[in-house]
Amino acid sequence: MLEHHSAFDDGKLQGEATKDKLSLASENWDAPIVVTTAVQFFEPFFASIFPRCRKLHNIAGPVIIFDEAQMLPLNFALPLMQAIKELAQNYRCSVVMCTATQPAVQAENGFYRGFENVRKIALKPTALFDKLRCTTVQHISTQTDADLLAKLGEHRQMLAIVTTAAMPAACTTKPNTLTARST
Repeated sequence: MLEHHSAFDDGKLQGEATKDKLSLASENWDAPIVVTTAVQFFEPFFASIFPRCRKLHNIAGPVIIFDEAQMLPLNFALPLMQAIKELAQNYRCSVVMCTATQPAVQAENGFYRGFENVRKIALKPTALFDKLRCTTVQHISTQTDADLLAKLGEHRQMLAIVTTAAMPAACTTKPNTLTARST
């Protein structure tokens, strides 16, 4: 898997050979799975610099998943949509647009040069939510860091959404707190 975005820190990589291999893979997207940003994804379609265009041949044929598709910049909607349509129609790509708030960008909705032949993946999402429900959301009021860490340690698995950047680090740097319950 290749992680390719502007915030990636290659300073943690060991050795020049590894950095060179990553650099080449980033230029060509020569990896079975590429995780990138919209900016990095669309850049080769609109760049006039050859190195930026090197990855185009590896874009053909895969499944392309846009998470939070509604966040694509509206002022570039038409050229971005045309690039996506080109990939789907002529480069054997399957495009999945993930969004909770589906924008009306389909031709059938009157969107100029909009997407055609759009189909939903989940035909009855509410029924799927009910059938696949395996979580419980619970508000536990204000907790001290120590109390929260103790509560996390009581469960084998949980997702905790916290409000400070320091808390996730505390959870990983104090493993004894999180192993209070034996499994």
